[in-house]
Amino acid sequence: MLLSLVLGTFMFLSSFIAVRGIDNLGETISASTDLLTRSAKPCVHVTSQGDINVSDHETLTIQNCQFSMTGRVTADDYATIAVRNAKLTLSPANSDGISIVLKGQARLLVINSTVTFNRAVGDCEIVVEAEAQANITESTISSRGYIAGHDLSTICVVNSSIHDVPPSIHSPGVVTYDTSRVDVENSTVDGVYVWGNSTAIVDRSNVVTLRTASTESEKTVINITDSHVDSLETFGGSAVFYISNSVVAYTSYFHYDTCAWVRDSSISGVRATGNATVWLIDCSIGEISTDGNAKVLIGWNLPLFGPVGVPYSWIPFMQAASIAMVIMGMVAVLYSLYRRKRAKEED
Repeated sequence: MLLSLVLGTFMFLSSFIAVRGIDNLGETISASTDLLTRSAKPCVHVTSQGDINVSDHETLTIQNCQFSMTGRVTADDYATIAVRNAKLTLSPANSDGISIVLKGQARLLVINSTVTFNRAVGDCEIVVEAEAQANITESTISSRGYIAGHDLSTICVVNSSIHDVPPSIHSPGVVTYDTSRVDVENSTVDGVYVWGNSTAIVDRSNVVTLRTASTESEKTVINITDSHVDSLETFGGSAVFYISNSVVAYTSYFHYDTCAWVRDSSISGVRATGNATVWLIDCSIGEISTDGNAKVLIGWNLPLFGPVGVPYSWIPFMQAASIAMVIMGMVAVLYSLYRRKRAKEED
């Protein structure tokens, strides 16, 4: 009877976690090298207090359970960490706050799950480096923490949410360094931070803060389409922005050698300094200010000619000239009518 109970318990727990190379899963599961997920069972709570290493095409699967982790998971050499239909709580005990490290083209898949950063002091961090990938799909990541990409890594956030609970100035989200890439699609993210020569694509999404700042960056590219951004800030480098069919709720800051192309969008205000160049083509615009050699051009996309723009400082003179031309035209018409009337009276 006791042996049957032990075997039944082991089979029940093994249906939630597939892992090879487990260092320690706390007191809930003993060390094992081959546990396979076989079916969706009622949710159980699993606690891991030690570090876990996955490598050499191995897979760690956290599925249909509540998984609390205080140690660090490291995936290397094409390994995969898969989180499906689960509630994952990351409470790193180490001083740097790093919970998960991906490198060597490893992958993190978070699907239909909730990830909670739970650290009393400071931020938590998921590190993606060395051509690794993190894919967040139909999931929620909450509280103070970041997914940080380094060295040609890729972060994809699709149909998901990354936010602080309760809302705060920390704006958790995704960060890219070096020459990494982040794709945010149909999602809500508190913060998108693009450092170095990285690329960011924001499509049909809501972003609280989008910021780039690196004086050495020369190939930073940011594409924003059909999205809503509260605050857009650039504080260094030569970033290039392509913004279309979007709304920027507050004043946008473009500095240094930034170049921005804004089309068919609503932008509350533009502040440009240094050598920044901003094109506002067929846009609804609030207050505009420039300093140094910065240029803000008001443009229209004309058939056959393409984008045509004039410095925003010319707009008041052009408006005054337009009004003067209208008045002169009206005077000319009235004078012509007057001459005709006099001519008829003389006849």
